[in-house]
Amino acid sequence: MEQRNTVDELETYPEELQELLERVLDEYGLIVCGWSADWDRALVRAVEGTRSRRYPLFWSQYGRFSDAARALTAQHDAVVIDGRSADEPFTDLVRRVEALDRLTATPITRDVAVVQLKRALPDPPAPHRAVRPRRPGCHTDRRPQHARAQAGVRPVHRVG
Repeated sequence: MEQRNTVDELETYPEELQELLERVLDEYGLIVCGWSADWDRALVRAVEGTRSRRYPLFWSQYGRFSDAARALTAQHDAVVIDGRSADEPFTDLVRRVEALDRLTATPITRDVAVVQLKRALPDPPAPHRAVRPRRPGCHTDRRPQHARAQAGVRPVHRVG
């Protein structure tokens, strides 16, 4: 499809484009953001001639509606979103769709939640043990003398 810019070029569409546009307008919803409907007469006629059986028409407009836009919103009983920039309605729409996606997620059991939480947490540090420095001639084996002897540990005697 070649680009169309002038009023004359926007007066009609090629047949295949017109058919595609009618199909899209019938099968899908339409969100209009800031379109005056003043110059693209072929698109105005397509919107006038097709009404989606499934979805409403949403129209976001900042400022005053043109007469053509007002007529289309009235004909289709459009949901009008007034006084917003072009970014706000779509940012809000994305946020709402993402919220719906989160609601449709299958709830998890307590056990699965615990496993997921353990995987997400960092590994705990190794237990810290205080290690006493060994002094020459000191035993670290706290067993009684006879138990050390039975285990084959010879006592260390201080030379002195």
